Amino acid sequence: MKIIRLEQSNLRKSRRTLKVYSRMWPKGTGFQRLPEIRLMGKWLQNLGFKTGQTISVFQTENRMVITNGVRKTIIL
Repeated sequence: MKIIRLEQSNLRKSRRTLKVYSRMWPKGTGFQRLPEIRLMGKWLQNLGFKTGQTISVFQTENRMVITNGVRKTIIL
């Protein structure tokens, strides 16, 4: 798999600002709060993401990269 580093100028053009929500999730006899990020919109479709499709999420320190499973390049 090929890895490409994006320049800062290209990153600004493709930046989306999202909110991290809280979701209550069962834990034992109670609940715990877990962080949740919601992604939706036509821009996902324009990037090649389709409803029902399996995606891949790669994580590094303070960064998450989501791919649609088709691309052979990860942009960091």
